[in-house]
Amino acid sequence: MEFFNRGEIGPIHPITHFEGSQIEDSMRFMQKGSHIGKVVVSLPERNELPTRTGKEVFKLRPNASYLLVGGLGGLGQAIAVWMAEAGATERELFVQ
Repeated sequence: MEFFNRGEIGPIHPITHFEGSQIEDSMRFMQKGSHIGKVVVSLPERNELPTRTGKEVFKLRPNASYLLVGGLGGLGQAIAVWMAEAGATERELFVQ
């Protein structure tokens, strides 16, 4: 605080400003790593930011063929269950 009070240090410049509705743009701006200074995101006083309605559902086609090789252990079984829940259906089983 001593340096600040004497005027030897000050706020970081330049300041790049984004509105709350541009949060994704601000993150991409910082991700580039080429910015200098401070990045500020201003949020509205009321919660008026757009939101996504939900997560996209992953679906597999029931009329397609999917080949799961190996995976007879826990991970393979979990993947098979996940695929079935996503819409894959059992057609024929070939065991060698």
